[in-house]
Amino acid sequence: NTLASESFTPEAYFEVITQRLESQVARNIRDRLSIVEGEKRSQLLEAHKQMLARVERKRSKIEFENRMSDIAKEEPQYKQMRQAFFGLCISGNGFNVVCIKSVKEVFYEAKALHHCMFTNSYYKKQDSLLLSARSSDTGEPIESLEVSLRDFSILQCRGDHNKETDYHKQIVEVVSQHLPDIRALATQKRVSNF
Repeated sequence: NTLASESFTPEAYFEVITQRLESQVARNIRDRLSIVEGEKRSQLLEAHKQMLARVERKRSKIEFENRMSDIAKEEPQYKQMRQAFFGLCISGNGFNVVCIKSVKEVFYEAKALHHCMFTNSYYKKQDSLLLSARSSDTGEPIESLEVSLRDFSILQCRGDHNKETDYHKQIVEVVSQHLPDIRALATQKRVSNF
């Protein structure tokens, strides 16, 4: 029995139980949807949606807690490598592009935009600078950028689920115009490290 295993962690236990519950709920809803119509059907679908949202929040909380120890270990090195860029702010029409200042910010940015910047450890790349294009009004992330610190080019610029947003072309254009500024900051950083 998987649940009786001595090496079974609380996170793995939660995952097994969650899968079992989701499977039961999905079967239950499928069975009921075939006999329920109209407003009750939409209420049942809404209840299902809310249950899945609760499960996802719980999963996210567990994932976040597990990742916090990793994040704490990585923060000092990340901040030391990127400190020269912390004051960078590039303004566009309806957005500002800023340096992502911590591994924790990388985590939240990746969560908000549903992409792999954190999962694939982009924050560990010494030759990349991670930027965030954020709404001028709300401060919410619009797109994330990776800029090469070798040739000072934009390697990628991605919005929610790795898609381009309505701001994409303008973000790329505005950041491209400021690549010489990023190069200057990188050069100052290298000089000050000697």
